[in-house]
Amino acid sequence: MKIDKNNFCMAPFREVVVETNGTLLPCCEYKYPPPKHQSLNHFDQFDTWYSDELGQLRQRMLDNQPDPGCNYCKSKEQIPGQAHLRPYINGKYAEQVPWVQPLSPRIDFLEIRFGNYCNLGCIMCGAYASSTIASEYIRHESTFVQNGFQLHDSQRHTLKTVRWWEEPGALDRLYTIARGARYIHFTGGEPMMIPEVVDILNAMDADRVIKVSMNSNMTRFTDRAYQAFERFQLVHINASMEGVAEHNDYVRHGSDWSQITETVERLRTMPNVNIMPVHVLQHTSIFALPRLRTYCESVGLQLKCSEVYHQSAHGNITRDSASPVDVQRFRDYLNDNPEPTFQAWIDKYQFDPVRHAGFHRYVNMLDSIRGTNFDSTFNPTWMD
Repeated sequence: MKIDKNNFCMAPFREVVVETNGTLLPCCEYKYPPPKHQSLNHFDQFDTWYSDELGQLRQRMLDNQPDPGCNYCKSKEQIPGQAHLRPYINGKYAEQVPWVQPLSPRIDFLEIRFGNYCNLGCIMCGAYASSTIASEYIRHESTFVQNGFQLHDSQRHTLKTVRWWEEPGALDRLYTIARGARYIHFTGGEPMMIPEVVDILNAMDADRVIKVSMNSNMTRFTDRAYQAFERFQLVHINASMEGVAEHNDYVRHGSDWSQITETVERLRTMPNVNIMPVHVLQHTSIFALPRLRTYCESVGLQLKCSEVYHQSAHGNITRDSASPVDVQRFRDYLNDNPEPTFQAWIDKYQFDPVRHAGFHRYVNMLDSIRGTNFDSTFNPTWMD
């Protein structure tokens, strides 16, 4: 059977992701159907999961059979201008794809998500990836419930602080896998809150590693981390940026824009470090993107975008919750300052009055809890 290049993905043949709760996945966008998954809390079964469970996914790839866990990633490929994971992964292993040579599985890339530890409460995030939001929800649960943002019973486990790497044998096995990897990626939560991240970096064979990368909110870097980065030929930082100054400090609640810019300047002095600002396209983007784009251009950084998950804040934080007047202002900006990714994203805008009301209710609730003020920060044109 001829392999369909438009659907095939190398991820299950070369990559492993450890999710924030310890779940093992073939890639960061694979949506496993609960409860069928393998957890690092049973790490002695890792080899069985890798050969048997992941082996079934590999065979489906070779047989051109769609896997439901891949649907989300495939749907995003219909959005032009954004970075798409599957073509990126296949390109990374272009000389190894099955239409070039026979495949045998091995772990070249390891992504480690160290729980939901995070010092920020970003408005588009949730307890699953932020211990700060989990704590906030616990303290103000009645307020969340009264405003219609309660967690479903199936989500309440995300309120727990997860430390899967402290399970017996988990960290030792992780060191073994990491030492053999050529690419390693850290995320969270905020990976720089976890001391074991630097421990793993220092334990790796730097001569073997092609690239170290991580997603970071840029608020927790230490001298020990900078020293560990110096060991590697390439370190790539995906720097989360949702705006400049007060826009950043509102969306990424708990952060300080001046601290972020200081971290950026420190990393820019390191010749082996590459910084890529990454922006989550959401309701607040129509206010924040112009200034953020100007900042990135001023420091010579290329801004990349991804779209917010629809389940965040019950789907109310997407572009469709923005008022037509505010969207038109953004369109006017794009007419004078064209940008294909922004244009492709806003071209799909369809005003949703229910989500608009939900977003208004959501930010008002957060403001009442956090002492922030959405209206004065972004100057929106609200609709009743």
